[in-house]
Amino acid sequence: MATSFLVLVACQTSAPADQESLPKTPTQPASQPAFLAAATATAQAHTPTRTAAVPATPTPTRTPKPTSVQAPTPTARPTATAIPLIVSVPTIAPPANQTDGPAVTIGGVRFAAEIANTSPLRTIGLSGRPSLPSDTGMLFIFDSGLSSNFWMNEMQFPLDFVWIGADCTVVDITEDVPNPESPSSPLPLYASSQPAAFNFEINAGKARELGLATDDDVRFNNIDVQGADC
Repeated sequence: MATSFLVLVACQTSAPADQESLPKTPTQPASQPAFLAAATATAQAHTPTRTAAVPATPTPTRTPKPTSVQAPTPTARPTATAIPLIVSVPTIAPPANQTDGPAVTIGGVRFAAEIANTSPLRTIGLSGRPSLPSDTGMLFIFDSGLSSNFWMNEMQFPLDFVWIGADCTVVDITEDVPNPESPSSPLPLYASSQPAAFNFEINAGKARELGLATDDDVRFNNIDVQGADC
């Protein structure tokens, strides 16, 4: 048994020298067992391939159109209705013989006056009228400052002539001058017994009724006519 041990040692000690004398060759990797290669190939075949993710194209969001909402119609509030206030106001009648228009005041008596201060107006006068309102007369004004003679051509009612002097007093009164009975009736002329600047014609009988007399003061009111200076 001792001999065998020595032989084994000798063999083991001599081996390295032989190895150093042999040329070195590259070591080939040991081939894998067949069953291991097949398993690897199968694993590779079943490994999922990683695909690069494609960014999804964003779908544009449709903005909803604003829906028109009809505003509620405001309910009209009832308005307060004004109740007319009826107030009874006593009517005051203007004094007799008073007017805001042209007027002639004789001895304190006021007459509404129509004015005849042009030749056509003086020629017509009160002719053709059926009547003259009470407390009204027609004042004849002359450019010369002197009254002319008068007649009753085409008159339909009688008159009183009140002759007024330049000193603004009554110088004469011709009462109840009759109107002609027919177109063919004669037409007498009438004139003042004293120089007169104006003639004021009123309804017949008024002078006596109102107590008008010579020397009464005369005033013209609201008569803006050249020559009417009373």
